[in-house]
Amino acid sequence: MFFFKKTLTSVKSKINRSIGILQTQGSFGRNIAITFSGNTFILILGFILTPIMAKVYGPESYGQFAVFTAVCSLIIPFAGFQYPNGFVAARNRNEFFALIRMSVLSVLVVSGLSYFLVHLYVLIQNKNHTIENEIIFLIPIYVLFSGLFVVLRGINVKLKEFGIAAKAKSFANLGGKLTSVGIGTIVSQSVIGLIIGNIVLLFVESLSLLSKKLRLEIFFVSNVKIKTAEYRSAFINFKEYPTYVTINSVIHSVGTQIPIYFIALYFSEQQVGLFSLSLALILMPLNLIGNSIATVFLPKISELKDNIEQRNRVVIELYKKLFYPGVIILIFGSITLGYLVTPVLGNEWKGAGILASFIAVSFSFTLISLPLEVTYRIIGFERDNFKLNLFFILVKVIGISIGVYFQEFYLTIFCYFFAELIKNAAQVVVLFKRLSISINFIFRDLIVVAIIYSLLFHLTKT
Repeated sequence: MFFFKKTLTSVKSKINRSIGILQTQGSFGRNIAITFSGNTFILILGFILTPIMAKVYGPESYGQFAVFTAVCSLIIPFAGFQYPNGFVAARNRNEFFALIRMSVLSVLVVSGLSYFLVHLYVLIQNKNHTIENEIIFLIPIYVLFSGLFVVLRGINVKLKEFGIAAKAKSFANLGGKLTSVGIGTIVSQSVIGLIIGNIVLLFVESLSLLSKKLRLEIFFVSNVKIKTAEYRSAFINFKEYPTYVTINSVIHSVGTQIPIYFIALYFSEQQVGLFSLSLALILMPLNLIGNSIATVFLPKISELKDNIEQRNRVVIELYKKLFYPGVIILIFGSITLGYLVTPVLGNEWKGAGILASFIAVSFSFTLISLPLEVTYRIIGFERDNFKLNLFFILVKVIGISIGVYFQEFYLTIFCYFFAELIKNAAQVVVLFKRLSISINFIFRDLIVVAIIYSLLFHLTKT
């Protein structure tokens, strides 16, 4: 009886402590809870509208959209030169304003240059008015809106207005997906509807971030005079952002989009679409959770970067709280998606269900590597991350080449995500090693996940 009362008291104490954290204005726990609340709505919305969009557009349109975003992802990191990720680390107001101006200028220059290159490409190819031509001309528009959104999001994170960001993301996703469904249903089922829907999403989310506080910051940015020496100082202090961070972001994009390039080249647009949708179904919750935590974790780790003991404790706690529940959810997700995709979306999407039934587990370390990756930037280990991404580009190409050699579509995807699994685990290992945190348990976790992933692939194939 005494043990029962003691346990009950302990549970009540933990609940009260958790409620107290959630009620504390500006606390880490409260900020995560606010971000999650908006992202829960987006997750539900995504699962409701994705089947509708899949039926409206079909695998081929999804494949074309995947190729479009794969091309844009190579350009977007240069629009802003990743300076917005450094806004939280600005040492003073003038440095912060200088970084914003440098970011906006680079967005305008890069999107303008991409517009010129698109015109030049069409002129050289002597293309007439075709769907392909229309898609190409949407690239600079997509880059412009993506770049401006990243700048506004960077200011929002600096101001810690996570509640506004959560609402903005909710409205934007609703607007973007409804636009795509509307265009596909009323006008045309071509890939252009998916692209315009994403542009609307970026536009709505950018507008929704413009809170009173953020508009005031933009006013100051527009009117405060900054000396040339201050620009030079900001450029020197953040020199790794337009170099290592930007190049690393491009390499990361290449590594992420490699399957799209190979599948489009050696298989078919339809199979690109199957792969794209299966990946979207898995990444929808993963990215929302991982990026939500990363958004809040970035200013938190910035504050603790010089407090080694507390910083390391926060990093270890984050791993334990995210990784183990994440693995269980991903195993359940793998099995569930394998059975549900075909009945819900139709027989033409059967391949997406097969892919989702085994690749979900390969993201076990992604959930933890997404928020922890920001630590590389803040603590100055970006070169390690750069070398790591560069090395695993080669590993992924080798893995995909094995599947392509045997002309096995599912084997190609398995090999790629096996390399991705090891890469994300290696990211955590290298970071923990640099922070002088024990890494033995990570190897144990990697072996367990690799066995589960291989087993699920074998069961799917048989």
